[in-house]
Order: sequence, then structure tokens, then C-alpha cells
Amino acid sequence: MTTQEIFEKLMEYREEQFLGMDGDSDGLFNSTMWDIARLLGLSDDQAAQLAGDNNEAPAVTVTEIILNPAEYEITDGYVGRFGKTYKPATAETLVAAVAAAAQRSNQTEAAIKNMLVAGMAVEWCDSPNHYYDHGKGVIRYKRTPQPVQLVKCSCGHSVEKSQVMSASMGTSCSDCYDRMSA
Repeated sequence: MTTQEIFEKLMEYREEQFLGMDGDSDGLFNSTMWDIARLLGLSDDQAAQLAGDNNEAPAVTVTEIILNPAEYEITDGYVGRFGKTYKPATAETLVAAVAAAAQRSNQTEAAIKNMLVAGMAVEWCDSPNHYYDHGKGVIRYKRTPQPVQLVKCSCGHSVEKSQVMSASMGTSCSDCYDRMSA
């Protein structure tokens, strides 16, 4: 569908749905139609015709998303002995990685930022050792560490849930279990 065809469909929709609305609703509709017209790359004349007013375009339509580097971590994709290593993002690395991710995925930087804000992990480069490990560099939201869950054993000690051992007299921590078996 061409831009002209989309423009014509929107004009038909406007005539069917929004003709004769009161001032408040019409103003909101006009502002929305200006935004749509800008996204489609229509001329200001077509946008004004679509919005149904003779006013100038609204001054601010889209706000830029600003990412806080402290909330993100980045990896270059290298897969070492313990897997991928994520490092805290700095302002410079985050800007460079977002630009590289936009180029890599043929999307705009704004789209990449929206994906990151939504919590998605975004690939931005191949690992330095990509030929062997097929790793990808990733930008992601920092993970919050899970709190350690302590459980009280029958022996009276509190240990991590994964460290609880089953004994003949109930549950036990590893130290008490060793004493019982010796």
C-alpha cells in the first residue's frame, strides 16, 4: 500500500467517524492525526488536511527515550569458561551499542530503545570468537539478584534451601549430617 493510498483510507475513516465531533475530541483527534501523518512522512499540507484543521502542527509530538546506563548491562558476546560475562553499561558503551543494534537489525534507535525499556534483550554485535562459539553481544536490563531463602532444619540450624539434607530424624544441615554419619 502506498503512502497516498494510506492517506486516502485515513481521510475516508476521518469522514466516517469524526465529522461533527465536539471541540475537545476533535482536538485530540487532530493531534493524533498530525502524529500519524509525520510517521508516514506526509507533507504538512496533507497532514493539515488529514487532521481537518488549518492550524500549524503541534510543537511536540514524540518524546525521545533516555536510557539510564546504570539500569543496563552489556556483553560483547564472548563465551568463556563460565558462559557470557555481562558488564555494567556506561553512557558511551550504551550509546554505541544501541546504534550498532539499530544498524544490525535495520531498525531505528528509538525502536531499539523501546525494546530495551520493555525488558527485551537486544543483540548488537557478534562475539570476537563468533566463528567458533556463534555468540552474540547483548544489551539487557540488569537482573535483580534473587534473595537467598533460608530454611530451619530439624537440627536447629538455618541454611539455604538448596543445602538442606534429608536425615533419618528429619532434615539436617551438611555439618550436622556429617557428624551423624561419622
